[in-house]
Amino acid sequence: MIGNVRDWLEAVPYSALAIPLRFAVAAVFWNSAMTKLANWDSALALFADEYKVPLIPPEVAAYVAVSIELTRPVLLVRWDHVIG
Repeated sequence: MIGNVRDWLEAVPYSALAIPLRFAVAAVFWNSAMTKLANWDSALALFADEYKVPLIPPEVAAYVAVSIELTRPVLLVRWDHVIG
């Protein structure tokens, strides 16, 4: 029984699992960026009061965070990484 289940799971192609999981993670990054961009003043306050990133000003940290959150989803769902 367990051997049959294991064989069935091993027969599932990697891309069948990777594609929806990559889209799910990409959606989290994308939604976070959209939330920050929807209310930039709140995002700046969040970085100044809650995150308190050391060594760089909160404004710079907010721009860096949004830049990462906008570019990473694209890199996560590139087809050549998933399929090939």
